[in-house]
Order: sequence, then C-alpha cells, then structure tokens
Amino acid sequence: MNILVCGLNSYLGKACLQHLASEETHIHGIIRDQSLLKSKLNFQTKAHLYDFDFVRYNTNGIELQIPQVDFAIYFTQTPELNDVVGANYELLSIRNYIQFCLRNNCRRIVYLGTLYDKKHVNAIQTLFCEFNIHYTIILKDIAIGSGTSFENFMSKMVKHKYIYLYKPIKKIILYPISFKDLMEWIRAVDWKKYYINEIIAFRGSSKMEIEDVMQLYQQKLSYPKAHSIIPISNRFVAKFLNKYISGVSYEQYIEYINEISDREELDNIKTVYAESNVLCTIDQL
Repeated sequence: MNILVCGLNSYLGKACLQHLASEETHIHGIIRDQSLLKSKLNFQTKAHLYDFDFVRYNTNGIELQIPQVDFAIYFTQTPELNDVVGANYELLSIRNYIQFCLRNNCRRIVYLGTLYDKKHVNAIQTLFCEFNIHYTIILKDIAIGSGTSFENFMSKMVKHKYIYLYKPIKKIILYPISFKDLMEWIRAVDWKKYYINEIIAFRGSSKMEIEDVMQLYQQKLSYPKAHSIIPISNRFVAKFLNKYISGVSYEQYIEYINEISDREELDNIKTVYAESNVLCTIDQL
C-alpha cells in the first residue's frame, strides 16, 4: 500500500514516519527540506521523501512524480488557525496539495487535525467539496507520550516549582491518545470504503481531567509532588506568569493552550475510541 503524506514537520507527521510505515505500508512524504527533517528525527525512517513546498506550489511548473497511491494524508501544519495569516497559510497549502493529488490520480484524502480545529472545519470541507474530493476529517484528542506537544510542554514546565495551568472552565475533560494507536488505526481502515465525506473524532479509552494527566507527567519527568499546579482562568494572566515568573515563553506551549482553551462539544460528529489504555503504559510512551 502506498500513502502520500504532507505535513511531516508537525508532531503528527513525525509520528507517521515512525509508526505508520511498515513492510506493507510505504510512505511517500512531501517535505520542504528532507535533510533538515532527518536531522531532527531520533529514528531511521523508511519513507520515500521528496523536497517540495506546497505553499509556493505552481500548478504549471511542477515536475515531481510519485508512484500511484491508495490514499493521501494531510497533517495540519499550524497551531495558529485562529490567526488569519495562519488560517490562510493552511488553506493555501491544502488547496495546492489537493491539486497535486488530483494530478497524481488520487481522489481520496484524509485530513488529520486536533479537536480545537473544529471551528475551522467548514472552510476545510468547502475546499474538498470544491474539487469533488472524497475526504475524511479526523480531529484527534490530546496526544501524550514521547514526541507530543503535551510532553514537550510538560518537560519545560516541570523545571519550575509552580506550574500555572491555563484553565478557562471548571473541568477540562480529556480522552488522551497515543500516536501509535492513532497510526495503527489509520493503517487498519480501508479508506476506499469507510468514513467517506465524514468528520471523525478520535479519542482514547480513558476519561481524565487535565490535572490528572499533568500529575502523571510529574511522576514520569520528575520527583512526585515536586511542583504545585496553580489553575488560572485568564489566558493573559497565565501567559504573564509563565513568561515572567517561570521563564516559559508563549511559543513553547501555544499548541497546548489551543488544545485546552478551544475545546468544544462534538455535536453530530462520529467518535472512534482507541482500543488500548494509553495511561497504563505512559512510562513506555
């Protein structure tokens, strides 16, 4: 099976290279600079990589050729879809990727983003419908484990005695997933038959509050109870305290902030739950 992939610089893209590729599954990845990507990986990839920038894509001048693929995957490339510039960048990249897929006789695309992308789904759907593409939009719950933005966030925060947790509502409920479970599910699905023109929420099997997940990471990354978690309901106050008290810049945890602050109820969206309990194996993630 051949899969075309775009968005390899993201956490999800790197997880794809590690967990989706196999002897039977061949990844053909489009990347702006494959040498730079490989220098950031802590594993060897078997993926076939091609240097190309879809934001600068010219439909008349491209010469890149790939084998016939079974379906294509687009991993969201920016955590700043709330920003006009970030949203336009993403939509331009998707549009050019769709055109590239069509030129290579591929009309099946799986878009993979996060739950906080829900408010932007209509614009993405409209783009797929414009080109009459068979699509699936997967919105994952927060991922934990090695290589995730959440672990990156926690590894920085536990260096300080106080962790200022941005918490805009009383309870933040998560269904954490592992990248491995997500990629194994993607590999197992027959995308030519299932979830065509649907939006899917992919969640873990364990329901937890945000503080409980953070406590698990405190135990994994440091001595238990070495830090105090202080909930902050105001985003700007949390940014100020983390930056000027803890010395953690906003850019270091922006994706986590978006994951938490912009979560919405998933009305009229089909939910798929991972089979394994990711929290039982957090130390191995």
